[in-house]
Amino acid sequence: MVCNEEIRRGWPSIVIAAFGSAVGISGLLLYTIGLFTADLEHAIGLSKTSYGLGLLVVSAGVAAGTVCTGRAIDRFGTRRVIVFGQLSFASGYLALATIVDTVPAFLAVMFALGFLASASGPVGFTRTVSLWFVKSRGFALGLAMTGIGVAAAVVPLVVNSVIAEHGWRAGFLVLAAIAASGIAPVLAFLKEPSATANGGQDGHSTERVELDAPAPARARASFAAIRRDWTFWRLLSTFFMMSFAFVGLLTHFVPMLRTMDVEPSQTATLASLIGFAVIGSRIVVGFLLDRFRPGLVAAGVCASSAVGTAFLIVGGAAFAPLAAIALGLAIGGEIDMIGFFTARYFALAGYARAYSWMYTGFVIAAGVSPLLIGILFDAHGAYSAALILCGALATICAFAFATLPAPPPRTSPAYALPQPAETAL
Repeated sequence: MVCNEEIRRGWPSIVIAAFGSAVGISGLLLYTIGLFTADLEHAIGLSKTSYGLGLLVVSAGVAAGTVCTGRAIDRFGTRRVIVFGQLSFASGYLALATIVDTVPAFLAVMFALGFLASASGPVGFTRTVSLWFVKSRGFALGLAMTGIGVAAAVVPLVVNSVIAEHGWRAGFLVLAAIAASGIAPVLAFLKEPSATANGGQDGHSTERVELDAPAPARARASFAAIRRDWTFWRLLSTFFMMSFAFVGLLTHFVPMLRTMDVEPSQTATLASLIGFAVIGSRIVVGFLLDRFRPGLVAAGVCASSAVGTAFLIVGGAAFAPLAAIALGLAIGGEIDMIGFFTARYFALAGYARAYSWMYTGFVIAAGVSPLLIGILFDAHGAYSAALILCGALATICAFAFATLPAPPPRTSPAYALPQPAETAL
């Protein structure tokens, strides 16, 4: 059930998280970078393999930066870390627009962008929302992350139009301006609760949440306990496979359609369709996570994507709209699920670090997968082998989620924060 009192108190965090995530690295980079491949191929000699390598290095940067982001949030607070990430993200796009004229320069800028702009990713936003919400956390996280879907639906159309009229460098300049637009709202309005809040289905406390940023010592102690839990490693590996299956297809979706002789205007429309599916997925999946066993909901998301991939293998471009919707459903649900599962299965004191590890696994797979898909395409001249691989991984993820143990009840001591006496050891 959606808790009206929680929504009343926490709605500003949802709004700011939605906008901030839309103009951050998760909302812009992967959904737009494919639009530049044809121009970069002619301008700097970017092959499909080089394109995949660029996504690998940006993912390596995000992976390393996200671990640092989790630690920085524990030390400096969420708002300052996110603002640094937005500034870095805008600067990275500015560099792509002005100084990139060779493949090595492209790769260097992509790594630096990923490392520094990782702080603009979901870690800080999902932590803030998770602190405000208990009973309706899944729904709140889904609403907060709809911004990524809106960006995925709207921004590719805008950027594609700019590229067509003014060239690829102008497209990167527009993205730099969009990234910079997130700084002022975060500075002005992003806030975390300042007192302990309790909520329960029966009006009693079901989850004790420390609403001030935990001290580094407390965060370290909590995360040390989380790392000893086998469920943490099982979830991390499942999200890794899920990212490998879905993000690789996302980044190659536009180039794949071009090989199927789909017109550029149609590819932009289909890329936008993914964004609309992401929006619906975030709301629906978040709502279902609050009401049903989380593992079964996640299994359904993965299974639907596997079916969409199978249709694309069999029917080609004719089934591209269906595949776009299935891919958007999976991408839309994945980041929500990382935040939800991290908050639902583990103590919130260790959330920033635990989420940063989960998200790091996500972005490493997101970097390796496009490279491997690019290599497979260059080797075989088609995407068939990559589609089969991604469909098989989606099926494995569906099984892994379906057999996941139920989360601990919110009354479990493991769900609460460590006491100060525990962290003093």
